[in-house]
Amino acid sequence: MLETQLCTRCMRCVKMCPSNALKKEDYPDALTDKKACSSYSAELNKRYISPCGICIKVCPIGKDRELYNRDDDAIYIDEDLFPEHHKAWKHVRSSGGKKL
Repeated sequence: MLETQLCTRCMRCVKMCPSNALKKEDYPDALTDKKACSSYSAELNKRYISPCGICIKVCPIGKDRELYNRDDDAIYIDEDLFPEHHKAWKHVRSSGGKKL
């Protein structure tokens, strides 16, 4: 079990969560609103979209960032500086994968 807090409190997960399951007032100490998260995932599932996981995808902590050379996710978050990347990010968040 980890004894160190890995969260840097960058709040990217809170800002990007489409179901508002994370609250900035008490994150990361508070629990995720599991009902909001699972309800959103159920809606995505009805539209044949993969589970959300945006909170994990935008988190700057983890070896996967190094593996995929994704050290800077500003290209998705900063709409003014990277309008095309932000547009693609919004599209992926809304469309996901469709059932064949």
